[in-house]
Amino acid sequence: SGESLVPLFEVSLGDELGGQDAEHLLALEDGSAVLALEPSGRLWLRSLRAASEQTALPLQLPGGRGARWMGLCSPGGRELLFVGRVHGGDRFAIWRSQVPSWLQ
Repeated sequence: SGESLVPLFEVSLGDELGGQDAEHLLALEDGSAVLALEPSGRLWLRSLRAASEQTALPLQLPGGRGARWMGLCSPGGRELLFVGRVHGGDRFAIWRSQVPSWLQ
């Protein structure tokens, strides 16, 4: 069809984003930020609207119930949903959080 997939921008997983162990990445729908989720629950947030010298902000998701973090999404761009295995991997659970206001 003549269309090609071309990146809008590139973000380093090292110095710019953090999260070298991240297995799940998410770009917010409005292009304001990139999030990287490590299985341990460390979540890296990098605003794409801020000055280029700003580094990523790491947050730690709770590890209760033996959670092993597996994925994230942002339906509608105003909330974040996280999925993880709990209770030794026997069950899945979903957590909901608001997108931090400084990323909106």
